[in-house]
Formats: sequence, structure tokens, C-alpha cells
Amino acid sequence: MRDKRENRKRRRTWDNVVNLVLITLIVGGIGYPMVTMYRRDSRDLHERAQFKKTLQQQQRTLKDMGTQQRKLQEQMKELRQRVPADLQEKIDKLNRLLSQDPVRPTPKLAGLPSRGGWRVARASNFGIGDGLLGHAMANGQPLTDSVLGFANRNLPMGTKVVFEYRGRMIVATKTDWGPASWTNREFDLTPATQRALQYVTDAPLNWKIATDG
Repeated sequence: MRDKRENRKRRRTWDNVVNLVLITLIVGGIGYPMVTMYRRDSRDLHERAQFKKTLQQQQRTLKDMGTQQRKLQEQMKELRQRVPADLQEKIDKLNRLLSQDPVRPTPKLAGLPSRGGWRVARASNFGIGDGLLGHAMANGQPLTDSVLGFANRNLPMGTKVVFEYRGRMIVATKTDWGPASWTNREFDLTPATQRALQYVTDAPLNWKIATDG
């Protein structure tokens, strides 16, 4: 009887050990992959969250940049509206001139002597649409619509010059300095001078120093 009890006890102990081993093997074989999958899924979720956060930050940055650009455009529009029309026209004209290549001199229009002592040059005007009408010129005289004058870089102030254009001839006095050298023009004509000659800007213009005779 006693032996039978001990055998049963040993068998139960052995069964418990076997069951414990089986449970350990089962948990170890299945649990480790499950833990690994859980860790991988957690890492993927974290990376997705970080990517989503970065994407949202970039979208907010682009939105802010677009808002700032629209504000700048509105400010530029307001500034343009505040600028007088004639001043804006001058600014646009200056920008167009600066964007172009400088006018290169040609032998025909380089101020070379021609027959009868005449020289040939090119000219433009001032006092027409540039806001200078009514302002003082370099000689101190106000620029009016009736002043027969011109601007030149080299001739002394007060020099009298005879201009001839398509059969029309007048005598004008130097009253101002100009034009800019890069324009390749020798004269800027006042409104009265240009009107008397009916001169077209940049057309060949005959000129010579006026003499007492």
C-alpha cells in the first residue's frame, strides 16, 4: 500500500514537471514571436506618427509662406496705388531703359562734321510728362512751355546753337545739363524747342554753334 502511494506521488511529480516543461516550451516558442511582432508594430506606429507630425509641420510652414506672400503682394499693390501715375510711368520707363543694352554709337550719329559746318546728333526732350515743367534748370531759370532751350553735357552754359530738322531751323540757348552719356544722345530739348522743330526723338538732328553773323 505504501509503495503504491509513493509511486503515485512520484508519477504526479513527474507529470507536473513534464507539464511545466511543455508550458515553458509552448510559451517560449509562441510568446517570443508575439513580443517581437508587438515591438515591430509599436516602432512602425511611432515612425508613422513622427512622419505625420513632420508632414503637418511642413504644411503649416507652406501655408504661412503663402500667407506672407499674399500680404507682400497686397502691400506692393497698395504702394503702387499710392504712387502718382506720372511718377509710376517714369519708374517703369527707367526700368525698361535699365533692362536694355546701352545704345551703341554709330558713325552717322556720332556728331561728326557734315557739309556747311553742320554736325549731326540725336536728341530727346525733357519737361514733357516727366514732372520737370515749372522746376528750375541748371541756369536758375524755371522750365516753362515757352523756353527755347536745350541741355548738353559739353557746351558752356548759355551757348547758342542753331538746330535744323527737316527744313525747320531755330536758335536755342543751353539752359541745363544732360542727357546721360549712356543714352548716346547729345541734346535734350525743351518742349518749346521740340515743338518748334516738330522733332521726333532719336531722329538725326543737324546743329552748329550760332555766330553773330
